[in-house]
Amino acid sequence: MPVAVVVQRYATRWWEQALGGGISRAWTTDNCLNFVEIPLDAYTEATNTIRVVYADGPCAEYWADVHRGDPSNAAMAREIRASLSYLFQTDVPEAAETVYQHWPNAWHFQYPRAQRGLLQLEEWATRPLPGEDVALVPTPTEPPFISSTRASALES
Repeated sequence: MPVAVVVQRYATRWWEQALGGGISRAWTTDNCLNFVEIPLDAYTEATNTIRVVYADGPCAEYWADVHRGDPSNAAMAREIRASLSYLFQTDVPEAAETVYQHWPNAWHFQYPRAQRGLLQLEEWATRPLPGEDVALVPTPTEPPFISSTRASALES
């Protein structure tokens, strides 16, 4: 399943005043922003950046189409500005920078009647290439979904 992520940098932290302030996340199905995340750590706060799009599936493909139509990301920035203005009920300023990333095969799910279970996949990931000293690990910001799923299954 594809995933699209867009991060924007602004001159000011306009979101601190939007909707009374105190917002760190927003989720919407009204448009293809899907998930908006406002970091709360001091380093990122100082950069005035937020993740304005985290979308998978059809919305990820939508953003890929927008990017293909205008690789400068100007059209993407305009659409995101309009969507954020609607979502946060404020006049969002233009972004100083828009960075887009698309992963065409970001998610892989188990399918019904799969030949291997999650425990087997987790074991396989520790040495996916026999004889090679490599392993598959999640990104540092990704929770260990397999382990948490396994724990839930074992507890039930």
